[in-house]
Amino acid sequence: MSLPKNLLPKNLLPKNMLPKNLLPSNVLHIIREYSKPLTRPNWRDSKPLLTVYELYLEVFHYWDEDDLHYIIYRNIKNTYWYDVYWCIKLYGLRNCCIRFGITHDDIEELGIPLY
Repeated sequence: MSLPKNLLPKNLLPKNMLPKNLLPSNVLHIIREYSKPLTRPNWRDSKPLLTVYELYLEVFHYWDEDDLHYIIYRNIKNTYWYDVYWCIKLYGLRNCCIRFGITHDDIEELGIPLY
């Protein structure tokens, strides 16, 4: 069963009554800037506002099974970052580097604090 093509009349409101922009111009400018990362030459130079480690700490302490925090926590648990992080916590830095075949620099690039 197909729906009728003309559910609403085309000229429900006159053109001068339709809102030109539903969002303020500064918001539209920000959306335009952040929605084109591939066309910006410096998009790779941008730094994240939050590291995976900071996000993990936030959701680890405050998750509930019916919560967005839990979804984020569950998704982090399925990453390489999480495996390396817990290997360091359980077995130490040296054993983790041997197990995963990585160096201290690789761990720092992952954003895992080495303290």
